[in-house]
Parts: sequence; structure tokens; C-alpha cells
Amino acid sequence: MFIDCKLVLKSYVPEKLEKGMWFVRVKTEVIYGNKQEYLHVSELGIVPRDIDTYLTYNGYPVKPYLVYPMINPDDTEVIAAYPEEIGWWDEGDHVDELRDITVKDINNILEWDNSMVQIEVLDDEEDEDGTPIPVLYNDKVTLRDVHTIDHDDEDWDDDEDYLDDGDDDVWEPEDHNTE
Repeated sequence: MFIDCKLVLKSYVPEKLEKGMWFVRVKTEVIYGNKQEYLHVSELGIVPRDIDTYLTYNGYPVKPYLVYPMINPDDTEVIAAYPEEIGWWDEGDHVDELRDITVKDINNILEWDNSMVQIEVLDDEEDEDGTPIPVLYNDKVTLRDVHTIDHDDEDWDDDEDYLDDGDDDVWEPEDHNTE
């Protein structure tokens, strides 16, 4: 079972910069005259010589966390997954394999889904605080797009009653008397 979570990027002060660290910046685009701002993650490819200048311009690195949605914004956030647990991406029912999550996936979540993503949790199981328990495969959680339709879900209507019965080539609406 998959439930919604929010992807949150938290900055930290590292002992030293290393290749592969994530940095975030705000991107601004004008689309049809409307100004759109969203977060964009980039991965450090080469450790800069002047680290202080780099940090002044780019800020400190960030790590991704997944938090459960909160009803009251004053409540403390409940973390669903820590950075070291974020790892698998599920493309949906049309693909049988999980793959490693990429920076591109993270940027798509931030830009197109308002930081919302789905995380796989154990069906009908919660911890002592009533929090859903994420499913871990090789110590990593599985994520997918919030727009993915779960065909295994009980609410999914697999009936094809809206199609014709196949007796003729053209679908015709039923004859309804309005008298």
C-alpha cells in the first residue's frame, strides 16, 4: 500500500565537501506570463578549490527526508524515511523492477508534484504512535509518483461495464424513454 508523504530538504554543515553532495536553489520560470518558483537540486560534481566562496554562493548541502503529512502545522513532523533510507523508485504497474532514485526524480517531485510523493507502507500496520510503517527492501524505502494509479487497490474499479457487449461494432446508447 502506498500513502502520500512530503519530500523535505534539510541543510547541514559537513566536515568537508565531497563529490555527490546535493545543493538546492530556487529556480524561477515565467510560464504564460505567470512567475513560477520551485526548488531545484544539483549534485556536486567536482569539489571546488575555494570552498568558502562556493558555500557563500550555493549554501550548505542538503539531505532528503520524507515526512508524513500533518493536519496541524504546529505539530512536530514525523519522519517517514531518513536520507540513507531513500533509495528505490517504482515506475508503476507497467514496470516489474524497482530502480535507484535519481536527482532527476527528486527534481520532478519538487517541480511538478509540490514535493509530494508516495511511500510504500505495510498494510494496516502502525507503530505504537499510530504512524504507518514503511516497507524496507535492502534497507531502503520505495517511492513513486503521487499520480500513479494502484490497480491492486480495492477501490480500483476493473469492471468494463461502460464498454459495449461486443455483439456489434458500434456502441449505441441505451434507449431511454423520457415520457
